[in-house]
Amino acid sequence: MPSARPSRSREAVTRLSDRPDPVPDEVWNEAARHYDEPALAALILAIAAVNVWNRLNVATRQVVGSVQWEPSHASSATSQSSSTARRS
Repeated sequence: MPSARPSRSREAVTRLSDRPDPVPDEVWNEAARHYDEPALAALILAIAAVNVWNRLNVATRQVVGSVQWEPSHASSATSQSSSTARRS
């Protein structure tokens, strides 16, 4: 299991405006020692996805855990009607 410090990579990719070289070669090379190219790409996409959700939550003033999702009854009704249609 890779034991790279994704937190250093995550921090570098997240905080782009506080330093002249946000993702220094040292940070990139450390991550590259532990992950191949597809894994690095997945790591960067995961970091980007988390950053997008964090920024959306900040912009809309969402508090983590404040939304309680209810199961949708519409989707179960749709699946029941489509399964009935297949039997006909």
